[in-house]
Amino acid sequence: MLNKYIEFLKPRKNTNNYFEELVTSKNVEGMISCIDRLPNPDIILRKAGKKISVLQDLTNHYQIGTCIDSRKSGTLKKLWKLKCTGIDDKTIEFYNNIFNNIDIYTLIENILDTPLFGYNVLEINWKDDNGNIVPETITAKPQDWFFYDRDKNLRFKHKDFRDGIKINDYPYKFLVPRNKPTYNNPYGQAILSRCFWNAAFINGGMEFWVKFTEKYGMPFMVGKYEKSMSDSERKGLLNTLVQAVQDVVAVIPNDSTIDVIGTGTTQSTDIYASLIEKCEKNIAKSILGQTLTTDVGNIGSYAAANTHNLVRYDIIESDTRLVEKTINELIRYINDINFQNTIVPKFILFEEEKADKDTAERDLKLYSAGVRFSKKYFMRQYAFENDDFTLK
Repeated sequence: MLNKYIEFLKPRKNTNNYFEELVTSKNVEGMISCIDRLPNPDIILRKAGKKISVLQDLTNHYQIGTCIDSRKSGTLKKLWKLKCTGIDDKTIEFYNNIFNNIDIYTLIENILDTPLFGYNVLEINWKDDNGNIVPETITAKPQDWFFYDRDKNLRFKHKDFRDGIKINDYPYKFLVPRNKPTYNNPYGQAILSRCFWNAAFINGGMEFWVKFTEKYGMPFMVGKYEKSMSDSERKGLLNTLVQAVQDVVAVIPNDSTIDVIGTGTTQSTDIYASLIEKCEKNIAKSILGQTLTTDVGNIGSYAAANTHNLVRYDIIESDTRLVEKTINELIRYINDINFQNTIVPKFILFEEEKADKDTAERDLKLYSAGVRFSKKYFMRQYAFENDDFTLK
């Protein structure tokens, strides 16, 4: 049975790669290949002279990280199921066993990184399970380990192959979700690249703000001395000022004075605060499509929040479709290797719906009065699937 599936997975140079990790840190190249590579055409990364790996660092930024968590949570809070219409019970049990052994929400979270970086590469390690070939692990790999060539083929930078390894030579081995790829940009659109300069300005603004606070937040102290004072007496007065700044108290001679001068203005700090606030809002708009989810500010209203939530809902639905498409491709892989059926389960993410209380009470009263509802009614009214229940 196993040989049958290995034969089906051909052509390839090494069938053992399907049962072990191919894309690993020990295999990734350290030198530039001679193949004609297609550089990532992302305008911001190119002008900043950065590689896609710099975007990984941005996920640790306080504002960007918060927005990413908020965006992902919109999809991760959904429930999932396999829609198995027209599929026999044995096959349904087979798929349920597979998905019950996969950490689905970790897989979903990895897929949701795709819009952030433009593309994502997930390697599937398969295993033999009583004569069937099923996924054992599905692991997201660093984007900077891969590149597209001029023919738009995705390649892994393998140290033993100067031109890398073409991913298409390993069917059913990889899932490669992408965010809005085009002919000129197979890498897809990376949302985090839009946040690059705003994050840089926030960091710079914070640095200057801290320096300003250190320099002007504390009042200046000016010591006055008589012309007749010696150099040693003047140095003593200076040391007294330094001590006064640190300890707030000082002892000075009768003929010396110390004046305290405050800065008296906040205009400069307001400039830094405004810059940082503007950049934070730009980041929120880039990732969430709006700003009220992370910062209501001084203009929050029910109407404004409603409008912003609608925008964010569209983004969540887009992420949901990306997850469903990717996992349904995994299901197709499983089917092609094991069954080659014409009908396969469909992975679906959905919101937990609560049945309308008034409708349920009405139906109960009608049932008590002798009314009997059809199965089709319950499916339509309460969002049940055909296999979810039976009527007696």
